[in-house]
Amino acid sequence: MRVAAVAACALAVAACGDRRSFDERYNDAGSELEQRARAIDQNIVNELPAEEPAEGNRAS
Repeated sequence: MRVAAVAACALAVAACGDRRSFDERYNDAGSELEQRARAIDQNIVNELPAEEPAEGNRAS
């Protein structure tokens, strides 16, 4: 019984770790997603072959 009480107290203390507001966590998550998106975009740009200069519009 004591073990269960100690485990419950430990769980309750662990659940109180992040005291930031929802808005703060939301903004942090949004910033992280923007950084990941930029990194993905940069990787895509680096992997694409360089475009050859266009010779103008050709009428066929």
